[in-house]
Amino acid sequence: MRGWLPDFLARRPLLPLLVLALTVLLWHLGSYGLWESTEARYAEIAARMVRSGDWLTPRFNGIAHFDKPPLAYWASAASMSLVGIDELGARLPLVLASLATLAVVYAAASATMCPRAAQYAFLVLLSSPMWFALSRSLTTDLYLTLWIVIAVEAARRGTRPGGRRAWRVAAWAAFGLGFMTKGPVVFLWTALPLLAWAAWTGSWRRVARLAEPLGAAAFAILARGYAVAYREGTKSPLLSPRQVRSGERIRVRLHEGELQAVVRGEVRAPAKGGRKDAATDSFDFGPLFSDAGEEEK
Repeated sequence: MRGWLPDFLARRPLLPLLVLALTVLLWHLGSYGLWESTEARYAEIAARMVRSGDWLTPRFNGIAHFDKPPLAYWASAASMSLVGIDELGARLPLVLASLATLAVVYAAASATMCPRAAQYAFLVLLSSPMWFALSRSLTTDLYLTLWIVIAVEAARRGTRPGGRRAWRVAAWAAFGLGFMTKGPVVFLWTALPLLAWAAWTGSWRRVARLAEPLGAAAFAILARGYAVAYREGTKSPLLSPRQVRSGERIRVRLHEGELQAVVRGEVRAPAKGGRKDAATDSFDFGPLFSDAGEEEK
């Protein structure tokens, strides 16, 4: 790349690659609607967080939605707070996560191979159709990929001879952020491969260096964020999906300072201690589930 770049860019070969990636990934990012059910659901939950001011309780159709940890919701909600509640605001954090992942891949390839290999790794990943799609669609997969890549690279740097403690702590922090993104599945793609590599190469002492108390504390603090959000959010749930028959209509109302969910004229679940500003309006929801006919369990 040095043959045609200005000197200040030639000395920073990652910078033009990031500019290229940013240009490609931002292209018409907010010009098309939410085209997939998961993307629409995540965007709606994030938008409701912004409108209600309740960032602890993800809600979808008035129901507390803790199927996934809240990091992806928080990222989109923060973006919407800055750029607006629209498709661009919902998807922008994915582009930033994609750029960060590409940068880590570049750094890892440069450190373990050579700068030319790092450039190829960056461009191959950026040009992958699946990567392009994930970088522009609101799901948790790309966020999880970022934390996995950071965790593995930080563990590699932190456990080598002379590796700094800060890298080992960073690996644990990435574990924690992965847990906040998609739960324990983060260990399937981090701890399991590291253990398999240690068993294959006999590098148990090196992997054992990850037993870092400060790192474990960082993981515990981050992972606890999900537990706190879940505990606080479920203090005032409206309904569990199991309380509603498929296709039933729900009315959410504010009654004497408390949120209530009304099904077939019956108050099912008063939200004790519910915040008034969480009830931005009173409305009827359409059918909640597609498997019509499923009986209440």
